[in-house]
Amino acid sequence: MTQLTAEFGRPGGLKKTFSSLALFTISFGVMVGSAWIVIIGDWFAKAGPFGAILGLTASAAFMSLVCMVYGELAARMPASGGEIVYSYKVFGPTTAYWVSWIYTVPVLAFVVFEGIALTWMVNTLFPNFGTTTLYKLLGYDVSLGQVGIGVVIVLAMVIQNYLGAEIAAGSQKVLTIAFLVIALAAIVVALSLGSVDNLKPLVFSQDPNTHWWMGSMAIFSSGLVWFSGFQAIPPVIEERRSDVTFSLVTKVMVASIAFAALFYGLVIIAVGMAVQWPSMLSSHMLTAAAFEKLLPGGWLAKAILVAGVISILKVWNGAFLWATRVLLVQSRAQFLPATFSSIHPKYRTPTKAVFLVGMVNIIGIAIGPGAILPILDAAAACIGIAITSAPIALLVIRLKDKSSEEPVYKTPGGMLTIVLSIIGMVCLTAVAIIQPFVLSSAGIPISMQFLIGWVLIGAVRWMYLRRTLDPVATEYALISRTETAA
Repeated sequence: MTQLTAEFGRPGGLKKTFSSLALFTISFGVMVGSAWIVIIGDWFAKAGPFGAILGLTASAAFMSLVCMVYGELAARMPASGGEIVYSYKVFGPTTAYWVSWIYTVPVLAFVVFEGIALTWMVNTLFPNFGTTTLYKLLGYDVSLGQVGIGVVIVLAMVIQNYLGAEIAAGSQKVLTIAFLVIALAAIVVALSLGSVDNLKPLVFSQDPNTHWWMGSMAIFSSGLVWFSGFQAIPPVIEERRSDVTFSLVTKVMVASIAFAALFYGLVIIAVGMAVQWPSMLSSHMLTAAAFEKLLPGGWLAKAILVAGVISILKVWNGAFLWATRVLLVQSRAQFLPATFSSIHPKYRTPTKAVFLVGMVNIIGIAIGPGAILPILDAAAACIGIAITSAPIALLVIRLKDKSSEEPVYKTPGGMLTIVLSIIGMVCLTAVAIIQPFVLSSAGIPISMQFLIGWVLIGAVRWMYLRRTLDPVATEYALISRTETAA
């Protein structure tokens, strides 16, 4: 236990870095990435401007309920790890292992997705940059420029995450502020130059065989991806500053969802007002295409694309930090080799975990744009499973806990909020798993093939790990440290 104490105890533990503003910029930064540029055309095609806003607003409201559940769980177990710690505390190592194994998919997928999306956005801004095709994979060309830009930025992120979380948090603040200034300025210009009449029809379905409300429901279910950025906070909860209370943590998570929903709504209205949007649904990036019509020379569209690049950088930065902390807690629990939980004596960062995330990021970028849709589908299903485990864990804790001692923060609405969160998350997760099969015309979708393979690999790993797992060390790493840190 001496080695564990030195590695995980307070003296050599993670540095208390994150203020409430830093936590907000991480959560909001991971939520609002490139969807408002590259996915918004799909929202208009499925439900029209009002239907899209309705679906996103309902999704934001529901995910805010889930945040309240996370707030109480963080108060009861204030250690890095989020759902992994919660499931271990309540259900033991087997469930915690599977939650961690499934959780690994979205945290790494987000890092890879943003790397690919950034290279795509840069190619849109500079069409002639690095166009030499290296190879073709999953139906898309992978160019020298895409791989080169991606590798350079990955190396920069590895360096800043190696040198300290305060550097990553500082750059996240700068990126978020820069993004908001440019994007909101462009949106204000678009709103002032556009016409309310262009918003019509308010509800719409491009597919004659479906109704707009079905599209709105699909957008609602996609909130698993667009509003899941709050999950980046529990893995770094151990690194919050002493003045950041659990009540404040919950408010930060809810506020980040509210701001993200407000931003998406403003973009939808601005795009709808900018042009007669039904005639432009085939545009590659509807937001940029619509804004291009408003000013001579397409300067507004260029501003939006610059904001898009900054937005992707902030999501990438936040997701990178998130992924390293998830790998850290998995290593603490002995679900990954112990080397990934080693903390740098000077910078107090999980350096080996940082290197692993960087390596996975480079591999993902090398796969190219053909991986984007499979990554999103796989991530949505896994996010749903991971988030569902949290309210279930809290429900069991509430039912079993007969002590008079109250946590410093309790979920508003009590058991009703918890039960509603469970029911809603089960439904959303089911949609996320089933939808790729419905949309696929060629058997089992690539995303589901990947997940089936991932589960099989996980099963083989667990057959080995369960024989070598040291329950005393895992108990100390995930539970005892949590209780002494409170």
